[in-house]
Parts: sequence; C-alpha cells; structure tokens
Amino acid sequence: SKLKEKRKKAQEENTKKKLHMKEEQKQKTLKGMKRKNNELEADVMMKKAVLESNQTGAQEDDDDAAWYRQEVGEEPDTGKLRCTFYTLHLLDKFQ
Repeated sequence: SKLKEKRKKAQEENTKKKLHMKEEQKQKTLKGMKRKNNELEADVMMKKAVLESNQTGAQEDDDDAAWYRQEVGEEPDTGKLRCTFYTLHLLDKFQ
C-alpha cells in the first residue's frame, strides 16, 4: 500500500512537471513568434523608409534641376560621364 502511494505521488509530480515544462515551451514559442513578428515589422518599416527616401531623392533631384534651369538658363547635365582630358588622364593611370 505504501508502494502504491509512493508511485501515485511520483506520477502526480511527473504530471505537474510535464505540464510546467509544456507551459514553459509555450511561453518560449510565443516569445519567439513575437520576436519574429517584430523583425518582420522592422523589415517592412526599413523598406518603407528606403522607398520614401528614394522618392524624396528623386524629388530633390527635380528641385535641383529646376533651380539650375532658373539660375543658369540651361538644362543641367544629367549625370552622364563627361569625358574630359582630366578624366582620360585619370583613367590611363588605372590601366
């Protein structure tokens, strides 16, 4: 009879231990899911910021071009590489 009680008590302890471990695992999983969700949100926010800065950059380029037209009276250089003697000289150095 004492042996039965001992086994029953051990079973109850094991059951409690198992439930406790299961709850801990659940909390860890939820924490991981929240962290993953936060990382995804941060990633989305970063992509949004990049898109906005690209749009702002394009708008600033347009503003700069308008200013150049107004001040100089000519169309601005579109950023194409100008081939001058100096740039040719620099290119020769690297070849």
